[in-house]
Parts: sequence; structure tokens; C-alpha cells
Amino acid sequence: MAFIESIQNYQNPKSFAAKSWILQFTKDMLQEQKSGMLSVSDYKINHDRLYVEELHLHPARITLTFTQDWGFDTIATHSPPILQYMRIVPSISNASLIFTSFVVSHAFESPAVLKDIIITHYASQLTQHAFSLIGSLAIFTGPVDFLANIGTGVRDFFYEPINGLVHGPAEFLEGLETGSLSLARGVFLGVVRGASNVTGVLNSSLVNLTDKNFIEERNTYHRNIDDLTRLSNNSKTISDILTLAGGSLIHGVKSGAVGLYEEPLDNFNRSGAAGFVKGFGHALVSAVIKPLVGFGDGAILVMQHVTSSDDGKKIVMQKRMRRAIPRDQKSLKTSIILSPYDEKSAFVQKLVSNGNDGDIYLGHLYTDSYLFIASDQFLWIVLRRTNKQERLEWEELSHFYTARDKFMNIFIFTQKGLRSRIIELEAPKIMDFYNLLSVKREQMTNPLLTSFDSSIDDFIGNGIMNNLSGVKTTQAQHNFGSINCQDIYRNREFQDEIHIVEDCYSRVKLLSSDRSTFFLSLDEEAWSLVSAWRSMYSGINVKHCLVAGFINARDDCIQLKSALLHEGGSPCCHIPSRDYDELNNILTPGSAIIFFSWGLPPNLEQEGRIILEVETNFFLCRLLDKKSPLNRVQKFEGKGCDCIFLEKSVSDWWAKYWILIK
Repeated sequence: MAFIESIQNYQNPKSFAAKSWILQFTKDMLQEQKSGMLSVSDYKINHDRLYVEELHLHPARITLTFTQDWGFDTIATHSPPILQYMRIVPSISNASLIFTSFVVSHAFESPAVLKDIIITHYASQLTQHAFSLIGSLAIFTGPVDFLANIGTGVRDFFYEPINGLVHGPAEFLEGLETGSLSLARGVFLGVVRGASNVTGVLNSSLVNLTDKNFIEERNTYHRNIDDLTRLSNNSKTISDILTLAGGSLIHGVKSGAVGLYEEPLDNFNRSGAAGFVKGFGHALVSAVIKPLVGFGDGAILVMQHVTSSDDGKKIVMQKRMRRAIPRDQKSLKTSIILSPYDEKSAFVQKLVSNGNDGDIYLGHLYTDSYLFIASDQFLWIVLRRTNKQERLEWEELSHFYTARDKFMNIFIFTQKGLRSRIIELEAPKIMDFYNLLSVKREQMTNPLLTSFDSSIDDFIGNGIMNNLSGVKTTQAQHNFGSINCQDIYRNREFQDEIHIVEDCYSRVKLLSSDRSTFFLSLDEEAWSLVSAWRSMYSGINVKHCLVAGFINARDDCIQLKSALLHEGGSPCCHIPSRDYDELNNILTPGSAIIFFSWGLPPNLEQEGRIILEVETNFFLCRLLDKKSPLNRVQKFEGKGCDCIFLEKSVSDWWAKYWILIK
């Protein structure tokens, strides 16, 4: 302001030296800026403002149902604050939240201000719905519904006779009769609906005490009932409802009985003897609860049928299944593909999503005999004639190829080696099926072996067992893992783990690739380790073990840098063949090495698992004693080698791998 005042007070411009004044004025301004007395505002008029001619957000209605689940408390502890508050919220049943539309014309505001206005609009309405949420708490639904029905009956009991009295005595008696019936009907509906609501709340709480499989099966059963109701044009009779209710009860009893056997065994496989005891105790509780849940579900079906028949209200069901929205393969979590509505695609998506395991529908193919579905986790093969379903994890598949323009050969890893699944298709469909399988090609174990139009007589496809430059003699055709489950050491006793390893070491040390049975002998020796281990550690003393074999079929050497256990209870034992260079840890051409390790005794705190990591100058390999996407070989850049899994056999207590390096 001092500069402006000095200009205003100046009265004689002619005698003013303009040049010197400007220089002095500039100097003074710079001095003021350096001293901090002069500030420059960053504010600009209309900065970042948007002009919206018409903004119209349609009204929305949200029906909220929330049920507390076991384990939610632990999850919410590490979650945002809103989820932590939800831990103390009781179950909510069908709370209706209605938000009015937001309409504004010729808006001229910054995005931040516009966003705050919209948030305030909806937040104020959400506050008004607070009492609606309280009234929708599951514990209040039954009493509120009961009072509503009783209130209607009481109103009719007084109103109908009074209304009839106005017209005459006969109408009074008729009104008295109508009002009495309405009161009785209101009491009946209130009691039955209240009982149904209370039973539903109890079932929702009890079912969380059972296992995950039962919960998923129960949800699937109820979805199937909804589908039958949606697709059926005729109303169901009481006999139909009793049949469905009986099925619900039978399912609860059957699941409880089967759980007495399966749950202790599953827990034993994870945690040993302590897990067996824990699993048996949980199975006993489930054996009591599951039939109660089944009986409660059946009772709810009957009560809902009785009340819906009595009040004459028609149940509104969704007539069309949800549109199929497959995901884009390049970005599964963020991109979707919008396509015209197709009922078959909608059915397939519903089939995939019914599993409740977070699976994502990707695509499908209908043929005369099969329905093939590609999801994020599985390849589904459905036989259309019998509706028999087979789900294969992508990691279980080795590779696939077409043959003779009408066969698709899919190779699957099992506990007894590689199994070939040959599917005959119509010629126009073979390319479509190839493209469907290629969606998850890179997730398969041996994607490099995949081809279009290969010989169907090849054992493992593409002649992989032939032309092995590093192997001295052509090997007899052998399927690694085909000898598994043979009791080689049924009557032999071993002193300890080291005795098992040394016994195998003494025989493998004599093997060489100059024999045509080299591959067969290696596989037999690897299984002998598992067989001996099973004979020594069984019952309550059982422990996991892992066998991994590597064969160098290249014409150059492979340097073994390290073999480490990231998880386990043993040293990593090396069992090399005759041509292996033990002094320098080198796999010479045609040589092989077997790694053997075992885990700690499992208990409630740890499962006794094994994680083996092998590093060479060509690749890094990580193997687990269970099915996992982590069972992979990572090739180093610039290294021209192919690592092919010949075997990938995994059971509850042992795992066996063979890898061929070409």
C-alpha cells in the first residue's frame, strides 16, 4: 500500500524523472519481497471450476442384510475403522434405505466443492435412516412384524362392526364376524411370521458353528430352491414344500454324519494327533447342530408357505438371471467385457459363482456332448447328458494339444503320474476349445508343450522324451509316477531317517544314463524313499516328506548353487547318480540328482510343511509338499534351457516331483 499511496500523493509528473523513479520503485519492491513483507497470492478466479449444464443422479433404493460371521473380529482388527465398528453391530435383516434424486442445473463449481455438496445430500438422508436401521435389526424384526399383524387385526375388530352398525343390525353382525376373523388371522400370521423370523436368526447364528463346506452347500441348496420358484409358473402345494423341507433336514443329518469321519481326518492331515482330537470335538458339535439347522430351514419353508398362502400376496422373484460379465484377461480385477444378454452365458456365470470361493467367470463353450467353462481358478468339464461336473485346477494341468482335427488331448497330473484325457469334438469346435484353454495357458505347469495339431500317439506330447542330447542312450518309454502307491518296503525295517537316505544313496550312485532303464530306475528309487518313509512314520507319528528329482538332458553342465529348506524339519539330503560331479556340485550331461527332506511333527500350532528351493546357474526352482501355484521353475534371462515337469504328484503326506532340463 505504501507504493500506491506515494503515487497518489505525487502532484507534479513533469518534474519527475521517470527512469530513475522506476528503477528505485523496482529496487524497493525487490527489497520488500526479500524481507517477507510482500506476498503473492496463488488464488485465481474460477480456478479448476467445471460447468455442468445438467447433473441428474437417479434415486436409489438399497436393501441391506448383514450377518455377523465367525472370524470377522480378527479380520476387522487390521481393517479400516468402519469395519471395526461393524464388529459390535448385530445382524440386520432387509433394512430398506431410500435415497432421493440429486438434480442441479447450470452448476459452475470446482470438483471438490461439487463432491462435498453431493456427499452432504446423501449423508443427511442416511442420518434420517438411522431409526430404520434400528428397526431392521434381526432381533426386532419378529416383534415388529408380530405387532403389525396384531395391530391390523385389532383395527378390523373394532372398525368393521362400527362401520356395519351405521348401515343396520345385519351389517353389524357381518362386520363383527369379519373383524373377529381378521383379528384371529392377524394373531396367527404374527405368531407364525414371528416364529419364522426368530428361527431364521437362530439358524444364521448356529450355522456359523459348523464348517465352511456345510455353509456353502446350504447356501447352494437355498439358491436352487429360489431358482425352482423363479422358473416355475405354478404355485407350489404343501406337499412340494414338505418335500423341500424334508430334503433340507436330510441334508443336515447326512452332513453331520459324514463330518464325524471326514473332519477328524482332515484335521489329522494338517495337525497330526492333536488336530484329530480337535477335529473330532468339532465334528461332534456339528453333528448336533447341522440337523437342527436343517430342521430349522425346513420349518421356515413351511411357515413362509403358510403365511404367503394365507395373506394372498404373490412372491416377487427375479425372472432373469444376472447378465454374464466375463473379465478381461489382461486385467482380471479391473476390466470387464460388456456383451448382449445371453441366457446360456448367464447360467454358466451363475454355476461358477455358486461355489462361493471368489471364482471369476471367464468364458465357456457348448458342444453336443460337453459344456466347457474357463474360470479364474478352474477348468470345468460338464457332461451335458448326465450333468456330471469335473473341476480341474489350472496348476494340475500339464499342457494340451489338438490331434487329427477332432481330438483335444489334455494332460493332468495325478498321484500316479501324468494322465491323458482325450476329448472328441466336432471339427468346427476344436479351435474354439483350443482358444478357451489358451486363456489360462501360462498358468499350466508345462505351457511350452502346448501345440495345435500334434501326434496323438506321443506319450507326453511333442516328442519330449526323444532327442535328449545329454542322455547317452535312448530311454525306454516311462510315465514318471506310474509306480507310485506300490509297497516296496512292506516287510523291511529302518533304524532312522538317515538309514533310509543311505540305503537309497547306495543304489542311485550306481545308476547312469548309458542304460535304457535309467529313467525307470530313478523313478523307482524316488518312490522307494516315500514308501520307506510311509512304513516308518504312520499313525500318530506321521510326518510330511518331499522328494524332488532333476535330470540334466542337455549337452552341457549345470552348476548347482544351493538347495535350501525355507520350511521343514530336516537337512536337505542329496542323492546323486553316478555321473554327478560331487566335488564341484555339477550336473554333467545325462546325470541326475534327488533331493529328499521331511517336516516337523504337525501339531495345532504348525502343520509341519516343507518348502524346498533349488538354485542353479540356469534356473531357480521352488517346491512345496502341497498343491500350490508356487510350485514353479523360474528361468534366468539369457539362459536357453527348458525345465519340464515330468511328475507332480501330491498327497496329504508326501509330494514327489521330477523335472527334466533340456
